[in-house]
Parts: sequence; structure tokens; C-alpha cells
Amino acid sequence: MTQQDNPFASPLADVGGATAEGVQLAEARQIRQTHLKYEASVKSIGTLYLVVFVISLIFGIGVVVWVVNTWLQSDASQAQLVIPLAITLAFSLPAFGIAAISLFVAWGLRQIDSRARVLTCLCSGLGMFSFPVGTALGVYVLYVLSSQKGRAVFTKRYHDVIRQTPEMRY
Repeated sequence: MTQQDNPFASPLADVGGATAEGVQLAEARQIRQTHLKYEASVKSIGTLYLVVFVISLIFGIGVVVWVVNTWLQSDASQAQLVIPLAITLAFSLPAFGIAAISLFVAWGLRQIDSRARVLTCLCSGLGMFSFPVGTALGVYVLYVLSSQKGRAVFTKRYHDVIRQTPEMRY
């Protein structure tokens, strides 16, 4: 007996889009829609760290320019320049270090890189000592990055979902 002759056989109809690819794309869209708000929050935290990078860089360059300008305008001897040099090193090196870390974190968060997530959590934890603004921002950043959806945004599976659904934006 063939399929056409059997009245109890399941129908062989075209279900339109229920292929394996269609189901995967529908699932990817649903996952992306669920996590899109957290993805946007992570990227906005990256933008915040980009602002920290710019401010730290301007501060570090400003200190160096100020000390060099003071040195050029003074008629001080070599021994008297030790203090301005120490001031330059004491303020500009940490500023340039913060700028470098902030740039790495900002770039990583904007690209949703899991390595930046760990460093961001560390920086936010240290930033919580800057009461009250640093504490509030640190708590928010730690909440976003440590929540279930925040962690899911950094997984390889979610990166695959992003590649499958490039048209979805927040």
C-alpha cells in the first residue's frame, strides 16, 4: 500500500518555514529579543569607559604639559627639577594606566568580549570605593554583568545568535 492509498497516513503538506533553519532563526530571534536590553546596557557601559579613557588621557597629557611648561619657563638647576619630575610621574603614569585599562575595557564591552567582562567587574568593584557616584555606578555595572542575562550575553552561543540576527538592534 502506498502513501496515497493509506487513509490513516499523516498528511505530507508544506509547512512553510518550519525547516531546521527556520526554527533555528526563529529561536535565535527570540533569544536576541530577550537579551537585547542587556546587550545595549553592556555596550553603554563600554561607552562610559570610553569617556573615562578620554578624561584620563587628557588629565595625563595635561600634567605632562604643565610640568614641561613649568620646567621650560624656570631657570632651575637639574637638582631642583626632581620634584616636578616626581609630580609628573606620580600623576601622569597612573592616569595613562587608567586610560589604557579603560580603553581595553571599553573596546571589549563594545565588542561583547568576555575578557573585558572580568576586568570590568574588577574595575567596578574598585570603583565602588568612590562614594557616592562610584558606588552607585559600580553596583549597577556589577548587577548588569553578573546577572543571568548579562552573563548569557558574553557566551559563544549568544555571539552565534548575534551573527544570525544582524538586523536586530536596540
